[in-house]
Amino acid sequence: MAMAQAPDARKEEYPDYLVYNHALQLWEVKLPTRPIDDSITTQNSSKTFVINHPTDRDRYLVHGCLEGPESGVYYRGEGVLVNGKTWVELPAYVPYMASHFTVHLTQISGAEDTFARLKASRVAAGGFTVYGDPCEFAWNVFGTRQPLQTEPLREDVEVHGEGPYRYIKNV
Repeated sequence: MAMAQAPDARKEEYPDYLVYNHALQLWEVKLPTRPIDDSITTQNSSKTFVINHPTDRDRYLVHGCLEGPESGVYYRGEGVLVNGKTWVELPAYVPYMASHFTVHLTQISGAEDTFARLKASRVAAGGFTVYGDPCEFAWNVFGTRQPLQTEPLREDVEVHGEGPYRYIKNV
């Protein structure tokens, strides 16, 4: 069986970063394994942080970090829609942690199920309402924790810390 040939145009533009996956017939991005420059290296590491619990003085909150151009939080779970709507309660501390929420819904179904119509309200009063056809669903809520300067000039900041625990202070 002959293997499909990969399209060449993209490979010529990005020779070090693209690999063609013949089985899936698509280009995949290959992360660089060398430093971009002498002071920056890429690492595969898990980043966590520990903060005081905003509503329970006897506890800490430990969260893992996603990477992106904002300091964000996410919550996820599953629910069941019966009689056209259901309420999803978020943890009580969520309004103290983040704002500007988006809600994403995905139907959980078997092969014989029809597609359900799903929609969600905005997050308010500690949760959100899901409306639609009877089904099981998965949900994700994303929010912004705080503003983040994503591309500061090196001359305006100092980098402190080690490994994944590096952080920036303004000069």
